[in-house]
Amino acid sequence: MDNLTSVLDVVLVTGTGDPAFDKTNPQYAALATAYARSRSPEDLEALMVCCKPGAKPWVFKVSPLSVFAAEWTTNGTSPTDVSRYSRAFLASCFAVTAPDGSEHAAPRTTRPGDDEQQAAPAWADTVARKLGRGMGAIREVGAVALQRAEVPADAAGFFWPLPGGLRLAL
Repeated sequence: MDNLTSVLDVVLVTGTGDPAFDKTNPQYAALATAYARSRSPEDLEALMVCCKPGAKPWVFKVSPLSVFAAEWTTNGTSPTDVSRYSRAFLASCFAVTAPDGSEHAAPRTTRPGDDEQQAAPAWADTVARKLGRGMGAIREVGAVALQRAEVPADAAGFFWPLPGGLRLAL
């Protein structure tokens, strides 16, 4: 269960997903879909049976967005604007664990006009290009952070309600 204050482990399953997953595995589509909808630790654990032999996925450590950070990520952006996901990524993802177990930490900076820390803008480039995860990783992780920010504290638990009536189980 997620208490909305913990760091959430996120792996990539949208777009091309993580190369560690065997997308020909007959269980992959159903398990990846369930995980993409829920982002629950239980669904992540179930998805791991679809890893190629000896392979592990990249794990993004996603911290909860503060109310101010959630507002900053969406201010002046449309729901389809990629900048909102880039901002959410910078405001929530401060570390990534590589398949070999090595940790990559974001250099941090303070946003102008407030005292909240975020990852330095170069962190998105590092993840997308130097670590080879691409812009799709930035969008997917940022979207998870924004969805998580929508959850009221009294609704945290097994299900997260999402805008539009969808529910995210955790």
